[in-house]
Amino acid sequence: MADLVEIDDPDDPRLADYRDLRDVELRKHLEAEHGLFLAEGEKVVRRAVESGFPARSFLMAPRWLAGLS
Repeated sequence: MADLVEIDDPDDPRLADYRDLRDVELRKHLEAEHGLFLAEGEKVVRRAVESGFPARSFLMAPRWLAGLS
């Protein structure tokens, strides 16, 4: 199981991937260069993980932990 870390500071550097991927042009650059993509929604996240894509991180509200553990 992954290490669970509660983040309560929006400036936390561990949120950089999520902050920086908001801009479409920046996403195209980062996704192509680093092989990153953002998966949103339970079905999409579950399919990505089940397909063997290695997860770099997950960002979710605590209420989703039990269903996606």
